[in-house]
Amino acid sequence: MQMGQFQEALAMLKKAVLVNPDFSPAYVNLGVLYIETKNWDKAIGALQKAVDIYPDRYRVYDYLGDVYRIKGNVLEAIGMYNKALGLNMYLSDVYLKLGEIYRASGRKEDAAALAKIAFLEEKSF
Repeated sequence: MQMGQFQEALAMLKKAVLVNPDFSPAYVNLGVLYIETKNWDKAIGALQKAVDIYPDRYRVYDYLGDVYRIKGNVLEAIGMYNKALGLNMYLSDVYLKLGEIYRASGRKEDAAALAKIAFLEEKSF
């Protein structure tokens, strides 16, 4: 995304939340924009606002998990990924992300189990 496009999208999304502060998709998209520009704290703020408004959006927890993992807050990332899986147990990519965290922390058996689940979920589609 070009800087001009980013600024335009940012302005439109900020206007959307001013017009309708309970419009969760605008906060999700703001969070994604902030992720793309590596503005982690603003991404967390926007995504958290989205789940405060509409807590059943599993993909938002996945995004939050990604940001927390990038920031090095592994426990928070695990919590977010588990919330995503609690809302939708068919997220093979989230099982793999959790597996990566477990593998990096030396929990190889747990990582292998999650990879197997992810493979089975992908295969079932």
